[in-house]
Amino acid sequence: MAFLGKKFEEVITSSLVSPSKKLKGDFEDAVDGDSSGFVVGGNIHHPRIPAQPVFSQLPGSPLNRKIEQKRSTASSSSSSSPMPSESSLQMEVAASTVTSAGLSAGLKFSAAPSTSREKETDYTDDVRTDGAAPEEADMSMEDATIPDMGDGSVRPKETRQDNTPSTDDGKEGVHPTEDVILQVSGFSPDQIQLVEMYFENTRRSGGGEMKSFEIRDDKAFIIFSDPAAAKRVQAREHKIGQSTLHVEVVRPNTATNTRELPLHSSFLLVKGLNESTSRETLLLYMEAISGDTVEDIVYSSQPGLALVTMDCITNFDRMAAKAAVKPLEGRNLTVERVPVTDAIIVTGLPDNTPKDLVELYFENANRSGGGPITEGRTKYNPTSGTAIIHFDSPDTVNTVLQQEHTLSNTAITVKPYYECLGETLDDHDPAAFKLPDPIQVEVNADVMNFISSTETYMKELTKMMEDIHATVDWNPSLGRVVVVAPTMTPALKDVHKVIQDWAQRSQTCIEEYLKKFRAVQFSVAPNIWKHAKDKEKNIVENIATSNREAVWVDGYDNEEGGGSIEITGTVEAVAEASKQYKAMVDEIETHLKREASIVTDRISNVKAARLKLLDMHNFPSKHPNLEIQLHIDREEVYFKGQQALVTNAKIKAYEVLNSLIEERIHLSRGIREYLSSNKGRAFVERSLQEQEIVATCSTDSAEVMILAVDPEDVQSAKHLLQQSISETKIDVPEDSQDLLDTRGWADHIGHLKDMLAIDIHADTTGSVWIVGPSEIVPSAKEEVNNYIANNTIVNINMDVGEGCMKFLQEYHRSAINRIEKKLMDHKVKITQTGKGFILRGTKEGTQTAKAELQDLVSAVLIDTMPITKPGMYKFFKENMGRVLLKVIEREEKVVISTEDIREGAAASGAGGAVSRSAPKKICSVTTKERKKLFVCQGDLTALQVDVIVNAANRRLNHVGGLAAAVVKAGGKEIQRDCEAHIRTSGELNDGEVMTTKPYRLPCKMVVHAVGPQWKSDLPEDEKSGKQADLLRAVFSSLQEAKDFHSIGVPAISSGVYGYPIDLCVSTILEGVMMFFNMYPNSKLSEVYFTEMDAKKTSAFKAEMVKRFGMDCVTTVTDGSSGSVSSGAAAMPGPSGIGRERASAHKQPAASNTGHGDSIKTAEGLTLQLKQGGITAEQADVLVNTVGTDLDLGQGGVAGAFLKAGGPELQQLCSAHGKAKPGDVVATQSTGGLICQQVYHAVIPWWKNTDTPLRTVIQTCLTMAHNSGFTSIAFPALGTGNLGYPRNVAASAMFEEVANFSQANARTSLKHVSIVVYDQPTVQAFEAELRTRQGLPGATGLPGATGLPGATAVTRDPSVSGFYSAVTSPLPNQQQMTIGNVTLQIQQGDITTETVDAVVIPTNNMLRLDAGIAQVVSKKAGGGLQAECLAHILQYGELQNGAIAITGAGSLPCRHVFHLANPHPNHLKDNIKLCLQTADQRKLKSVALPAIGTGGIKISPDQSAKGMLDGIAEFVQQCNPQTLGLVRITIFQPQMLQAFHSEMDNRAKSSGVKLTGISRVLETVKKVARNVSNKLRPSTKKVASTLGFTSWDGTTDPTSPSTESSGRSEILQMNFFGADQRSIDSAKRKVEGLVTEKSKNEVIENAAIAQLTPEEIRLLVAYGRQRNVHLTVEQGARHRICIQGTSDMTSSVISKVWEVLSIKIEESRKFESALSLQKDVQWCYEKPDGSYREFDPLVNAEIEEAFQAKRPKVQYEDEGEKYELDFQSKQESNLSTGAVTKVRRDDLRADTGAGLPAGWDPQPTDPRTGTPQLCHLVKLAPNSPEYNTVYVKLGPTGNRLNMVNIERVQNPTLWKQYCVQKEKFSQKNPTRQNEQELWHGSPAQSCVKICHHGFNRSYAGMNATAYGKGTYFARDPAYSAGGYATPDANGVKRLFLAKVLTGEYVRGDPSMIVPPTRPGGNPLDTYDSTVNNVNNPAIFCVYHDAQAYPEYLITFM
Repeated sequence: MAFLGKKFEEVITSSLVSPSKKLKGDFEDAVDGDSSGFVVGGNIHHPRIPAQPVFSQLPGSPLNRKIEQKRSTASSSSSSSPMPSESSLQMEVAASTVTSAGLSAGLKFSAAPSTSREKETDYTDDVRTDGAAPEEADMSMEDATIPDMGDGSVRPKETRQDNTPSTDDGKEGVHPTEDVILQVSGFSPDQIQLVEMYFENTRRSGGGEMKSFEIRDDKAFIIFSDPAAAKRVQAREHKIGQSTLHVEVVRPNTATNTRELPLHSSFLLVKGLNESTSRETLLLYMEAISGDTVEDIVYSSQPGLALVTMDCITNFDRMAAKAAVKPLEGRNLTVERVPVTDAIIVTGLPDNTPKDLVELYFENANRSGGGPITEGRTKYNPTSGTAIIHFDSPDTVNTVLQQEHTLSNTAITVKPYYECLGETLDDHDPAAFKLPDPIQVEVNADVMNFISSTETYMKELTKMMEDIHATVDWNPSLGRVVVVAPTMTPALKDVHKVIQDWAQRSQTCIEEYLKKFRAVQFSVAPNIWKHAKDKEKNIVENIATSNREAVWVDGYDNEEGGGSIEITGTVEAVAEASKQYKAMVDEIETHLKREASIVTDRISNVKAARLKLLDMHNFPSKHPNLEIQLHIDREEVYFKGQQALVTNAKIKAYEVLNSLIEERIHLSRGIREYLSSNKGRAFVERSLQEQEIVATCSTDSAEVMILAVDPEDVQSAKHLLQQSISETKIDVPEDSQDLLDTRGWADHIGHLKDMLAIDIHADTTGSVWIVGPSEIVPSAKEEVNNYIANNTIVNINMDVGEGCMKFLQEYHRSAINRIEKKLMDHKVKITQTGKGFILRGTKEGTQTAKAELQDLVSAVLIDTMPITKPGMYKFFKENMGRVLLKVIEREEKVVISTEDIREGAAASGAGGAVSRSAPKKICSVTTKERKKLFVCQGDLTALQVDVIVNAANRRLNHVGGLAAAVVKAGGKEIQRDCEAHIRTSGELNDGEVMTTKPYRLPCKMVVHAVGPQWKSDLPEDEKSGKQADLLRAVFSSLQEAKDFHSIGVPAISSGVYGYPIDLCVSTILEGVMMFFNMYPNSKLSEVYFTEMDAKKTSAFKAEMVKRFGMDCVTTVTDGSSGSVSSGAAAMPGPSGIGRERASAHKQPAASNTGHGDSIKTAEGLTLQLKQGGITAEQADVLVNTVGTDLDLGQGGVAGAFLKAGGPELQQLCSAHGKAKPGDVVATQSTGGLICQQVYHAVIPWWKNTDTPLRTVIQTCLTMAHNSGFTSIAFPALGTGNLGYPRNVAASAMFEEVANFSQANARTSLKHVSIVVYDQPTVQAFEAELRTRQGLPGATGLPGATGLPGATAVTRDPSVSGFYSAVTSPLPNQQQMTIGNVTLQIQQGDITTETVDAVVIPTNNMLRLDAGIAQVVSKKAGGGLQAECLAHILQYGELQNGAIAITGAGSLPCRHVFHLANPHPNHLKDNIKLCLQTADQRKLKSVALPAIGTGGIKISPDQSAKGMLDGIAEFVQQCNPQTLGLVRITIFQPQMLQAFHSEMDNRAKSSGVKLTGISRVLETVKKVARNVSNKLRPSTKKVASTLGFTSWDGTTDPTSPSTESSGRSEILQMNFFGADQRSIDSAKRKVEGLVTEKSKNEVIENAAIAQLTPEEIRLLVAYGRQRNVHLTVEQGARHRICIQGTSDMTSSVISKVWEVLSIKIEESRKFESALSLQKDVQWCYEKPDGSYREFDPLVNAEIEEAFQAKRPKVQYEDEGEKYELDFQSKQESNLSTGAVTKVRRDDLRADTGAGLPAGWDPQPTDPRTGTPQLCHLVKLAPNSPEYNTVYVKLGPTGNRLNMVNIERVQNPTLWKQYCVQKEKFSQKNPTRQNEQELWHGSPAQSCVKICHHGFNRSYAGMNATAYGKGTYFARDPAYSAGGYATPDANGVKRLFLAKVLTGEYVRGDPSMIVPPTRPGGNPLDTYDSTVNNVNNPAIFCVYHDAQAYPEYLITFM
């Protein structure tokens, strides 16, 4: 192989085409323009092509002949024939290079297309094989040879005159001329190019044009084109710079040292291999592309090279072509022929061996088999002991390789050397040693785990890997991969050879070793696995001993209940273990098949008694071939065995069980329980066995069942039970009943029960029962009686009250001790507790002690004084207050208790010394039911009536007040009876009553009623519950007295229980009226409301006047009878003589629920609501509700029908049989029912739908219609146990009656009654009725018009005054009636109103382009504006105050009234005209906005007054016929209060409130609405500010853990003394303390008007926590009154101001939201596909998140929480998951409109693709804009070292500012509102200001001298000096801002908003505050959009 390499050969070949070219041109043409030098084998070559080649060719080769022929032709081409085509020569040369020494792969000639591929291939083969060139049509060639000159050079033959080579009969030809080769030395490497140019210069060196210039071994070899040039060069001396050049002539072989070697017949060089390609892959690839056999592969130390030995090379060209197009592992390979080598590589030479010795050894044929060595080509590296030796003859290599070699007694290694493999001497240098990378081999993890865990196999594997210089690394974390790492070192012999194929050998080694092992896994079915899972060890034990250590067997459970067996080990061991596993599975399957033939069965639900009988008859033993078990506890018979036997046994068992005789007998509950016990069963079973009775017995809830096979056994067992077991009762005396609760009693009874096998138990009445064997019970009874008699000690608790007890301890301690000492013989022990005495001793002793102690208690006078001023509760509970009270106690010898004494304490405080003169009558009234009500003042115990009501506590301890007076007047027996009731029945609950005899009282019965305890801080819902409890107590008291004539009632709970007196008397009177409505025919006819306190009697009188009117209330003058005496009470004899009463089966007759209790449909059907019992109603048809079995004994309504209709009604139902849900069964009337037929309706249970109920109602109505009936009465269907919500049932019943009426206009039915019984149902149905009547108090939807065409039959005639009371049917809605028109005022959106018409103010031309008109037009669609334009075209311009009527477009209403230019002075007339027009057009409902508050700019107060005046005048003067509902819908919540206040004021002026049940119902509704209301965000913020962070708006804000929670602010001060003088003196001193310690403060501010009811509750609760009372006034004056102790009011005042600031901020946010809504509106999709706008605040919240590029936003809307995804444009309800589409409407015509003209285009944000929100534009210095800003700095600018001035471009902030500017222009049209001011800021705040504007939330960071807002200065020096703080680099920043200062006033530090302007609306405030109004230098603004940061100035 030529040492010059590829590029030099290319140049040589190209020289055959153009030998006359100069060096650079030749080189560029031949090597693609690359003119640089190149390095081969350490030599630098610049190819100069000599006339004769300097390399050897094979003698006689066809290529030599062809080259010579071409050369000779080329030399004469310039003067003779044209030169042959370059393409053909290139093709030939390309072919010839195949035979050259491995150079073909590097050629880059663009060969000409061959005429025949086969011909070209054959030509190459000919050249390679036999040396004969093929014949060619265009060229004839003669055989010629190029002789070897013997010195290594090759000379061309001589050329004849005809340019053809001469031949000499096979002898070598001789060239006529010989090139002279000059060797130049003495220059440095960096002078090579200089040397070349020097010798090309004839003038300087004598040289000239060169044929060749080569560099080798720091020498240059030159051949000149002209041999004479060589002579001239030799004749001169040469010097370049300081270097002297030495020139000498050398032989050609010295210069080139190379020759052309023949190609090896079987070697191929493969280039471009992937390093990961395996040996086997390469072998298969080479055989595939060649069709020959690969004998060996040797890899080069250089990557990508391999030497492949073939058995022969059949067709190289085909092989090379295939390799070029067929890649191997993604790599295109190059295949080249390899020349025969003439060199060897020697390794392992001894150290310091001389080179000469090596050469001499291999030149010595005798010693080494070598021969002549090519001079100058030996390479030797003594460090590595390696040498490369070239021989003159390649044959010498073969003889050398056939011998073994030793040099200097050291064995050396000799191998053939192939330069093409890139191997160098450095490869054998230890310093070049490099370990190969570790490899990863995929393995079976289970097998590898087995090997690594088995020492024998691991050692074996390790030893194998050591032999191939490798180690193995594996652990379970590696899984299926094992890492093999090399271990060879540089010292290893032939380490480089080892490295070459180490990876392949390592992988093969480990893979071969792992083939000895195997891992298998078997899945096992669940039925087999449960038998096999514990037997895996048996598999190992059953295999051969030699294999037991060579295998692992493991079992695992799986999730399906089955498992798996894993077997790992050697192949032989695994095979044997697998065989054993399969045998085990076969065995288990066989077993399971065998077990499958055995069956089990059961007979379930067999009672224990029956099972015992089977056992008695030895049933299991009669079937010996079966397993039969009688499971008494599980009540089943278990069988196991063959199928046929099991079936037969079951049949036998059924026969026995079915043949049993059963008889039930009734025994007492005690005996049944005894028989159910273990000892009872044991006794019976033993007795039956002794009597040889084969029978059993069992018990259930009512009877005892006897079972036997023989009837005689049944009778015998029955007789035995009746005779052998008995029961007896012991009545324990009352004073001994405590004994039953003692441990001694329990131990004694337990001993008796165990010893005598009896049962002893006590019942709730105090009786003891003994049950057991008849012969034992008598002796047991005697034993029990003896124990009771011998062990009774009486304990009596005597509760006298804490205050009374303290007085007795303080002043009567000695008297108590005397009583105890006197009764020592009776074992009396008196223990004093905090609230009374505990008496223990004998019955007689304790009763005596109690009587004497009661005398002491009765002598104590008690008086009370409520302390109502705020803060006093806490004051008197703390140390200072208690100390002062102690001082008063000592001074006056009284006891003052601040603990609440028990209910019933006397209001008068007279104790036992009160005079018992008869009470005096104050006033009276007679009801429509002819019942008389009296108000009396005096002692209730002296009242001459049949029944009096005592206000009692839950334990009925009558120790103070009225209760004590009742006991004292009536006798101690009253207290005794009450205590007995408590012992037997327990304490009473609030609202419950019990009765006792009157004993010495002048009445016939005493009703003890427990009233509720009131606390002012209770949540509204609890207060409602307290009201219901009081109502129930009064109603129940009258029920107890309904068979008497008269009753006296006090103001229950109004004493120390704290119930407000006005609410108390109202509730009591309500309860009385309810009772008379329900029982109009009761005997009870007179009620006396009696109290000692004149304030309470006055409250009763006022309530009666309010309810019945002053004209109906008769006031008793002083001359009238002064005492009260009931005629009934004065009558002698029994109290029941002559009274009326309904028959026993009747319910109370139904009465109307109140005024306006019916409605009539358009078809004439009357629907009436009544209260009472359905069975007392008179109608053609009564409707009953029953179950599917028609059992009238189940259910309240059905039970009432059974009671009224008697058994005959049940018989008629039973005759019908079962019914299905939804059926209606008709029967005739029976018993006392007043009807013709009864419809029994079967209604299904409530399942979240009222459809079944509606179906039943329609069925009943249709049946009555078909039968020709005229009337039908329903109960409140489904509202009982069936679970239908009352409001759902009410709505369904009203709607279905209306639907029936519409569908059957000519029906015979004329009257439908709905009869409701209980109060909650009354309220629900009355609410539905009011809704459909359109009356106040309705809880239905606003604007509901009731039944189709329905009109109210009756109205309340008692309502006096023009305006009704105000109600709140819905949150944020108030309602009242004005005459016959309902007025509703609410917050909302007028575009959503579903009324007949909406009114909108507009202009004379009906242009809907501003205000509410624009909003309505947008919602209605374009058609509305078009209709308005058509109206103008037809009728012309409207006059002021005129009305145009159009359609409503997309609005939900029917019409739109366009009111043209309403005027403030004529607003009343404008409204009146609108309503009059609506009534004339027969419209029923109209909605209006707050007219005048927008365009004509009047205050909300003025608008409210004018609009309500217009409505009132319309009602008064126009007598409306159809218009019944007027609704004012206000969008802005802050305006709502003004309208509500106006409504409240008019209601107050009328003085009318709801009466009767409606009033109670309305109170309940208000509570419910308060609970259901959701909190607004500002309210939540207020709650957080006040510390109520977790408040949800439904309860009292004060949590149970807070200090004041759970107790009343009204402190009841109780005084206990010996005389009234001491008590009165003490009370006066306490009053003085209260006056001294109290403080009042008042806050007035316009923001108070914006407080919501919830926020007011929060403020009140906050004050209550601190014992401070707050009163909020929102009427004509907006103020908060604060009352409390002086030390607590300050903190409350501070918090009040914080809350007011929140409200002001809320107002501002709302204004901003409204402003934003004009530009951007977010909408959500409604179910009908239309879109509805979000609330302005929600809209602003969404838009803020949208502009901030947040992906989602969460918000609260209408009480629900939502999340909006901006990408999907959908919102999700976070509680229900419902998804709704949303959209964003940009209402601005052009998003860039309104921006300053001088702004630069806003850059695009690369993240979002949208314009940047904020962009700072740096102004060019000295530009006009820069100079303008700079000049504004004035003198300050000269002192500043300016850095830059930037323009702030923030479109969002600019537009907000412009909106504010527009508002200011409208507000202050004649004022200069805008100024340019300065604002200094630290660096960290500047970015925030540029992006988000000025934030007044940071107010106070620097100063708040003139208010809590954002500050600006007139002078830049002020801001630059004090507030533009420098950053770390000393740079400061200053803003030049546009600021809307508007109208200003001097500020102060307390201001959080500007104050109100004088003479204006409370919401009309100044725009800013300043330091000096006359010369303002500092401005403070309070709205973030009130300033825009126009320029940012940076300076030093």
